[in-house]
Amino acid sequence: MAGAGEGGIEATASGRPCQFVGVGIDQYKHGFGVLAALKGVDAIAKILSDKRGFATTVLRDVTKSQAGAELESALPLGGVAGRALVVLWAGHGESSTEGRLRLITHDDVANGAPLYTADWVAGQAVRTGATQVLLVFDTCFSGQAAIDAAQVVGRLMADLPDPKPVWVGVLASAQTYERARDDGLFAAELRRVLEEGPRDPILRLRFNSFNQGVRGDDVIDAVVKEWPTDAQRPEPSMFGRAGILLPNPLYDPDAPERVVEHLLLAAQDRAPDEEGSFFTGREEQLAQIVAWMDQPEPGVLVVTGPAGSGKSAIVGRIVSLSNSIERTALLANGPVDHDPGRGSVHAHVHVRRLTVDRVANLIDEQLCRTGLLAGAEQPRDRYELLGAVRRLNTQITIVLDGLDEAEGEAWVIAGDLVRDLGRLARVLVATREMGRDDGGPLVAMLATVAPIDLGDPRWVEQSEADVREYVRRRLQHEGWTEP
Repeated sequence: MAGAGEGGIEATASGRPCQFVGVGIDQYKHGFGVLAALKGVDAIAKILSDKRGFATTVLRDVTKSQAGAELESALPLGGVAGRALVVLWAGHGESSTEGRLRLITHDDVANGAPLYTADWVAGQAVRTGATQVLLVFDTCFSGQAAIDAAQVVGRLMADLPDPKPVWVGVLASAQTYERARDDGLFAAELRRVLEEGPRDPILRLRFNSFNQGVRGDDVIDAVVKEWPTDAQRPEPSMFGRAGILLPNPLYDPDAPERVVEHLLLAAQDRAPDEEGSFFTGREEQLAQIVAWMDQPEPGVLVVTGPAGSGKSAIVGRIVSLSNSIERTALLANGPVDHDPGRGSVHAHVHVRRLTVDRVANLIDEQLCRTGLLAGAEQPRDRYELLGAVRRLNTQITIVLDGLDEAEGEAWVIAGDLVRDLGRLARVLVATREMGRDDGGPLVAMLATVAPIDLGDPRWVEQSEADVREYVRRRLQHEGWTEP
C-alpha cells in the first residue's frame, strides 16, 4: 500500500534531505465515494523531490492499522531534526461527534470514533524536530483541522524540549462547514503556485528569483489570496517565524540584479505594456537627493506628496541609475545631470502590503547578494538585520517606496525598522503623509533632514512644465510631430 522515493540531497546542516510525507486515499471499502486524491499527492511529491531534493514518502489507500504504523515510521521522533517537513493528507474527512475532524482511512466506516485526526498528525510532525513544518489537509470540513492542529501545535511549541519547530503552518482546503470539491482543485492550485509562482505582481515579489527556496507563509498566502472560487475556501493557521521551506519556481541562478518592477515603471513613466522612457524634469529634487547621498552621515530623507505627484518616479530614477542594467539603458538616451552613481543603492523595497520582518528579509537578501553581509541560513529579521548593519564598516543606502501602502503595518515598519536603520545607514523613503490618533505625522516621525514635499506650492510651476514635457514625449512616441 505504501511507496517511498528520494530525490537529491538538500543542503542542510545535517547533510540529509528535507522530508515530504503524503497520505492519499482514493478507494474506500464502506460507502465513501471514490476520489482522485493520490494524483495530487504524487504531483506535490514529485515537485518537491525534483526541484528541492526532498526525500518523499507516499502512503497509498492505507487502512487503519497501516496508517498508524507507517506514519509513525515516516515521522520518527527527532528524525527530521534541523530540516524542513511537509505533510499532506488528502482524502475523505468527516466531522465527528467529538468535535474533531476525522481523517478517513481505506477501511473506515461512517460515524466511527476519530482515530486519526489533524491534531494527531500535528503531534507526530512537530515531534520530528523539523525546524519548518507545513501541514496540509485536503478533505471535506478540513477547516476544523486547522483549528485542531493549531491547538496542539501551540502547546507543543511552548512545552517540547529542543529540537522543535521554529515555524509551523497549517493549510486546510475548505472551511469547517464546507465540503471540498472532488475535482482536485485544491491540489491543482497548490501545484500551480509551486510550479509557476503567484500571478499577483505583489505576491511575486516574495518569490525572489535569486533564492532557491521560498517561505512557507508566502506559499500559503499565494494559495489563499489567489483562490479562484467562492464555492470552497482554504483556511490557514500559522505559528512562529517562517523561513525558507519550499522550492521557488521563479529561481534563476543567472538572474541579473533587477529593479523592482513598480519602481522601474515609475522611473520611466510608462505602462507595463509600453517601451521607452518618458521621465521628465524633477531636476532640483534629484539634485537634492544625490547631494544627500554624497554625505557620509546616516539619516532618513523622505520624499512625500499627494498621490500621483511623482514620488515613486523620483526614487525609482535613483534606483535605476544605481542598477547596472537599467543605468546602461538610461545613459543610452544621453547623459544625466544628477547621477548617484553605479551601485550607490545597496537595497530597495516596494513596501506595499508587506510586514516589518518581510521588509527586513528583503533588505537582508539584497545586502547578502552584494557581499556586504554574510549569508545566513534564514533571512534576518528586523533585529538581526539592525545588528548586522551596525557591524558594517561602510556606509550604505537603502530605498523604501510606498511606505503608506503598507497600511496598518506602516507605523510598525517606520518605528521598529526605518528609524533605527536611519541611525546606521542612509534611508530614502517615498510615502504619502499619514497621521494617527495616538501620535504625530509619519513624515515628521521619520525625517532626519528636511523632506522633499512634492505638494509644496514652490514645486507647482516646475511640475506643470514637467507635465507638459512628459505629454510632448508621449505624443512623439505615438508618432505626433510638432507643428
